[in-house]
Amino acid sequence: MRTMTVPARYRPLCTTAAAILFAMLSACVTQQAGNTALIQAAWDGDSSKVQALLQAGADVNASNREGTTALMASTWGGRGTGDAVIAKALIAKGADVNAANIYGRTALMEVARNGNLEFVNLLLAHGANVNAKVTGGVTAVMQAALNGHTAVVRALLEHGADPNANDEQGHTALIWAAGKGHVEIVRTLLAYHANVDAKDSRGETALVWAVNAKKTDVVRLLREAGSRE
Repeated sequence: MRTMTVPARYRPLCTTAAAILFAMLSACVTQQAGNTALIQAAWDGDSSKVQALLQAGADVNASNREGTTALMASTWGGRGTGDAVIAKALIAKGADVNAANIYGRTALMEVARNGNLEFVNLLLAHGANVNAKVTGGVTAVMQAALNGHTAVVRALLEHGADPNANDEQGHTALIWAAGKGHVEIVRTLLAYHANVDAKDSRGETALVWAVNAKKTDVVRLLREAGSRE
């Protein structure tokens, strides 16, 4: 098959035509999720397509049927841990960093869960609500603590995350971290005055969780901090 080389003087026109095509596609949605082309491109981690769509005027804050925006979708782009390059482009065009889907999940919650510190810092620098809660009461710092992301926990706490926030079952970040045996996260939370004796809805403290899970290093640390069974 023969290929045609486009003369240099016509290449800007080709770029513009591609951008227009992408803009037309952005009005379309997938049958299942209702994604715009911009949301799908962000989800796929396709930076060049995202840039073309933004250049053509795609609505940066459009959402799909579950309330997911392109910025939220970018938290799953790349290798599944989020694409901060795409996020920067979206934010530069006015993406709402505090937009939440129908479950209350924000972009910050997603990248706190997957441990992308660069992405977390980007969102925090642009005013992300560090104490927003999903349906059920879980916050970003709880997500990070549960999944063992020490640096993310520290960044969130430094930006005002409440170490004593609890979900509907009374679980705090300290309880989650203790039950998982995340020693450094437990130590960090205690340094930010996490309540060592906070109890969940069953009356169990972080120490009880650590004992039940046989996390001996955490048990020792919590007892040194004054917790008693």
